[in-house]
Amino acid sequence: GGAGGAVRGSRTGPGGAGAPAAAPVLEMGGSESVLVIDDDEDACRALERMLAAAGYRVEATGDPDVVLARYRERPADLLVADIVMPRMSGLTLADRLLAYAPGLRVVYLSGYVQKDVSWGGLPGAVTAFVAKPVDLRELLHTVREVLERPYATPDSSSDSSPAGKSSAGSSSVNTLPPPARKS
Repeated sequence: GGAGGAVRGSRTGPGGAGAPAAAPVLEMGGSESVLVIDDDEDACRALERMLAAAGYRVEATGDPDVVLARYRERPADLLVADIVMPRMSGLTLADRLLAYAPGLRVVYLSGYVQKDVSWGGLPGAVTAFVAKPVDLRELLHTVREVLERPYATPDSSSDSSPAGKSSAGSSSVNTLPPPARKS
């Protein structure tokens, strides 16, 4: 899994100085299906609980084969994937899922990556990154943003940049279409 703790609670009281005056947690929720994969079982369950509490229909696993089988049957609306896992990285998993789900939306998680990394070109039609330890508000904001962001189309050139930076601090969103598949 990730480095450092997996999940950081965000239920801050008066000591939450510096936190943006964001919408209440439940207002950042939804009812879409979310599939979580993280090889750290504790992190996986914590992510599952956080997303379910916000109203999402959540399945969680540490097994990439379960994710691949699930997407062959019925793709989830969103994949939340740890990048660094022993059997298969989240990036490799997402790349394989594009064969079944060309509109794949992914929120990648990692504790091993610097916050100021550019995230253009990650596998997926719409992607974002959240650093571990995961902050509840940042996760919910990023999940909502990725679910709501429209897909880019090859002929839509109204936006001069192919990937837009989000206002969520360390997350950025890739709106490039998925790469063409070779037969």
